[in-house]
Amino acid sequence: MKKLLIAVILLLGGLGVVSCSHKNKSMNNFTFNRPSDSTVTRKVNSLLGKLTLSEKIQMLGGTGFTTQPIKRLGIPPLKMVDGPLGVRASEISNGTHWRATAFPSGTAMAASWDTTLVHNTGVALGEELRGEGQDVLLGPNVNIARNPRAGRTFEGFGEDPYLTSRMGVNYIKGLQSQGVAATVKHLAVYTQEYHRMFINSKVNRRALHEIYFPAFKAAIHQGHTLALMSSYNKVNGVYASEDHYLLTDVLRNEWGYKNLVMSDWGAVHATMPTETSGQDLEMPTGRYLNASTIKPLLASGKVTKQHINQQVRHILRVIVSLGLMNHQHQKDSTLVNNSAHRKLARKVAREGIVLLENHHNLLPLDLNGVDTVTVMGPAAKHVMRGGGSSEVQPPRQVTPWQALTQRIGQKVALKYIPGVMTDREAPAISGKQLYTPYNGGKMGLKGEYYANNDFSGSPVVTRVDSAVQFGAGSGGSSIGSIVSKPDSIFNNGFSMRWTGSVQVPVSGTYVIDVTDNNGMRFYFNGKQELQAKLHYGVAPHDYKVHLKAGKKYPIRLDYYSRGSGVHIKLGIRRSNAYLIKKAVQAAKSSKLVLAFVGVNSNFASEGHDLESLRLPDGQDSLLDAVTKANSNTVVSVSDGEPLVMTPWNRQAGAVLDAWFGGEETGNAIADVLMGDYDPGGKLPITFPEKWSDSPAAKTYKQNDSTAVHQEGIYVGYRYFDEHNIKPEYPFGYGLSYTSFSFSNIKATKQDSTVKVTFTIKNTGKTAGQEVAQAYIHKENSSVKRAPHALKGFSRVHLSPGQSEKVTINFPRSQFAYYNTQHKKWAVEPGAYTILVGSSSRDLPLQTKVSW
Repeated sequence: MKKLLIAVILLLGGLGVVSCSHKNKSMNNFTFNRPSDSTVTRKVNSLLGKLTLSEKIQMLGGTGFTTQPIKRLGIPPLKMVDGPLGVRASEISNGTHWRATAFPSGTAMAASWDTTLVHNTGVALGEELRGEGQDVLLGPNVNIARNPRAGRTFEGFGEDPYLTSRMGVNYIKGLQSQGVAATVKHLAVYTQEYHRMFINSKVNRRALHEIYFPAFKAAIHQGHTLALMSSYNKVNGVYASEDHYLLTDVLRNEWGYKNLVMSDWGAVHATMPTETSGQDLEMPTGRYLNASTIKPLLASGKVTKQHINQQVRHILRVIVSLGLMNHQHQKDSTLVNNSAHRKLARKVAREGIVLLENHHNLLPLDLNGVDTVTVMGPAAKHVMRGGGSSEVQPPRQVTPWQALTQRIGQKVALKYIPGVMTDREAPAISGKQLYTPYNGGKMGLKGEYYANNDFSGSPVVTRVDSAVQFGAGSGGSSIGSIVSKPDSIFNNGFSMRWTGSVQVPVSGTYVIDVTDNNGMRFYFNGKQELQAKLHYGVAPHDYKVHLKAGKKYPIRLDYYSRGSGVHIKLGIRRSNAYLIKKAVQAAKSSKLVLAFVGVNSNFASEGHDLESLRLPDGQDSLLDAVTKANSNTVVSVSDGEPLVMTPWNRQAGAVLDAWFGGEETGNAIADVLMGDYDPGGKLPITFPEKWSDSPAAKTYKQNDSTAVHQEGIYVGYRYFDEHNIKPEYPFGYGLSYTSFSFSNIKATKQDSTVKVTFTIKNTGKTAGQEVAQAYIHKENSSVKRAPHALKGFSRVHLSPGQSEKVTINFPRSQFAYYNTQHKKWAVEPGAYTILVGSSSRDLPLQTKVSW
């Protein structure tokens, strides 16, 4: 056991005390006393007086993932790292994986409806951030899930502003308790990846304040976040990084925010409007905020020195608040992905699992009389996760297959069949399947590597590649490492071309998969069949074709990029129709089928939206066929967003949504399947019966430059309720292995607070968890309001027959709406109904109060 002496560090000017002791590879007795606002102000003013104008301007632009240090004054850089679902330190420990714990998705955290659990997750993330020697985590993401197809839906906490606020505040408090900074993102109305860099989110002021702003406001007033990130998109015609209304009128003046506002990476487009908007820091570099662009504005009087001082003041406040002038975080690997954090990750994944269907009480599993269990699906032997800047590949992870093998593999025989094969599972074409006449004729493809992105001139390297599979986890992540040349050669971009032919040993229908993170063109038999323009994130593309055994078919793959990061794979797999036929045969002969399906980071990712709310790669067809063949099929879905599940969800014996469960997803799912843990999760987002029912469906992709939020305040369940649309699964929904009753509601008003009490009883035979949800409805409202809106909740654990009295307090502000005429919140006099129950569509208790 490694031991550390307790260190007590007195920071300059009484800037707080940090103390810690280290035991059993987990931090204990660590305290961080954030200095008072007056102390921070005093120290910041002192530093401002010592900085030169040139040094101040220098601090307005980043250096990749840090702020500019001023060594002369001992001002260190703020070291930032991607999040929010794990600490993506810039250094990858073994060329393949980050060291950090991969926690479940934001939607999984929100599905727990457990604020203490989310707070503890923030604490663990803060520990890992310190352990990586970093200062600032780029998270949490509190954007509202207006569009269920949005690629980053999984990062956030769902569709409701109140639930998102509670999750965000507790995440921030936990994280910042470790002496590091959270970065709440992205202000504002960042609701899609499609054209995210310039899409104009057109939304009315009331919807801004009632739906899209509350989680940010709570992060400031209650979470005391030290940093905030502005978004890529425009809001009502103005880029968020240039929006004076967002960043000054609301954020600074109305909410009183005093700390750092940074841009998203590459989200700044001009100097002058950014300088005057309220933005402080341009990331990743000062392309627009630098001496050559700002000094002329100072000379002309368009920008003042006082304004520059304010920007620098906000940056310094974070540095001083964290005590970094006197103490920097040192790397400590024992704080990263330790046993305590893995245990927590399992608990988060487990509590977030939502039981959607359980026909004839098929779950928890009863294996008496079962000698063989058929396991199928792409998520059985893979841990599904979302992609982009939040993706963490941990050093270890547990798949459902591994967990089940350990838990029941000694009791029953487990038989695995793929059912379908996704693009990610498709093996790279290699060996005797590839041939090139280049260099005397060899197995493989001729590879040509160019130091530009348009294949002009002569290639830097020409060689034979036995397979096309390059990128994270497959032998390299930069073009220089692949061709053994300095990356500097490729500063102006690069392109790679592979030519040759493909052949297969067995005739049949095959799918050729290309996954890439930049741009590509694929040619088969001399004809271009696939194309992807330059984009962000890894995206899948596939071409279905019938191949005859032993016949050579000419192929060519072009791949090009503006940068040096490489991810490209050319794969092949049998048609899913062939695999589904085999799966149905297996299902018919099995007493029990466990199907693990989902989407992966090629589909749910920063940089691109989901093409559909249907499961990709034939998984819907697989489930439809298998559940018809065997009703004793349990389906576990790994996703980060609501999916359309009809009709197979009604045919299956049981369905549970396990979200993107992080590195412990297999153990968490096994815990619920075996009945060791009652699934207490509730949906933080509405699952529609079909995509067209979503409020975003009517305007999504209708205009390449504008996303019209015509639904206004009616986002998520508010829209379904207002328009009497039946969802497949409503907001707040989730089954249990037991049953509960609600009774004895009573409301009392004390000054400016309404206290509501009621009783929940476990009326079943097993211990379980229920989330009591409280909604408010305005009687005879003079303004349009949602039929009801979530304003309180409480998660309770009860033994069989046990009752508990639950109290939820509603401050007067919870009854308010945003009055756009007077530009402030207002509580309309009159009667209000408070409704309590287990989901937005199951509210058996009601009581009335008046203001």
